[in-house]
Amino acid sequence: MIIKELQEVIDSDYYLNEVLELNDYIARNPELSGEEYNSSKAMAELLKYRGLEVFYPYSSLDTSFKATIYGKNRNGPKVCIMTEYDALPDIGHGCGHSASGSISILAGLIVNDLKEYFEGQVDILGTPDEEVMGGKIKLAQSGVFDGYDYAIMMHMGNISAPNSRFLALKGLQIEFYGKTSHASASPWEGKNALNAMQLFFHSLDMMRQHVKPDIRIHGVIKEGGKAPNVVPDYTRAELYIRGSELSYLKEIEDWVNDCAKGAALSSRTVEKVSKLCPDLKDIAPNKSAEDMLTSKFEQYGIKVDRFYEPMGSSDIGEVDYICPAFHPLMCVNEKMSLHTKEFAEEMITENAHNAIKFGGRIIASFVMETLLDNELLCNIKKEYNRYRK
Repeated sequence: MIIKELQEVIDSDYYLNEVLELNDYIARNPELSGEEYNSSKAMAELLKYRGLEVFYPYSSLDTSFKATIYGKNRNGPKVCIMTEYDALPDIGHGCGHSASGSISILAGLIVNDLKEYFEGQVDILGTPDEEVMGGKIKLAQSGVFDGYDYAIMMHMGNISAPNSRFLALKGLQIEFYGKTSHASASPWEGKNALNAMQLFFHSLDMMRQHVKPDIRIHGVIKEGGKAPNVVPDYTRAELYIRGSELSYLKEIEDWVNDCAKGAALSSRTVEKVSKLCPDLKDIAPNKSAEDMLTSKFEQYGIKVDRFYEPMGSSDIGEVDYICPAFHPLMCVNEKMSLHTKEFAEEMITENAHNAIKFGGRIIASFVMETLLDNELLCNIKKEYNRYRK
């Protein structure tokens, strides 16, 4: 349990106004994935202004940064607070990354004021490009997350929860190659790539009867032909398949490949299946961490939803295969959905500001608990290792 002296620092509003100004600036000036130059610079400059050691840019990403806090002894736990700040095309911060990133910055500033109390190291890590190519994947593959005891960040939502349930994801591009002919005068000379694509989608529908309940299969046809009087010689679709476990998802991917081959054989076309985007991995549950985070939410009178459906997929799963990764949710407005203009507009309201205020306190408090309570940290890591093995 955190002593009163530390709790008073955590609950202080000393940094709140400048962090809210940071959030409002980023929310009003949204930058797309991989292009977050002003957002990342503003975050890095605030951390540097407050006395943190900052590396910017960091690793192989132009818009990544790392700020490091050393405790009274560097030989201790090593913790990462992840920070997101990319926006969506046309919508802006409809995923709330201006606020979630600001929560991480606020938590880092609070922890920095408490560094004389703990041993070890806490890094505030800028993780850009979550929405498109998955910046955390690139950072993870560069070894950035090696050696951390855990990584954590908080995301915005229409509920509050101690962790997220993410599905692993594989993105596939499906192409069929046929042969053109006049659809009326000589259809027998053609090989219809659109027929192949239709057969492929029908086979996906039949798959759904015989996969586990967590599997999601959804796609769109991006190219289906040029004119009704020409037999289509080329079609292309984009497909996402998702599931709770990456290992089972690989089986589903093999099945999807078989569906494409079957559709090609039936239509006498040629199929090509290729990767559409980096794989996104699942995230492990962790009761020890989630119970502690729940107590932190409840400490501030925030209702926690313990029964929630998977919210999609994220590049944080890549981190969770290296070290425990936590992604609690903070409710901004229970009547609004993510990835909407309405949610983006909510980012500069009192609701978002309160979410930042309490989110920063919760993350800072959780980090301090794990740094000061070796048994808690050991239980978190043991539970993680049991799940991953």
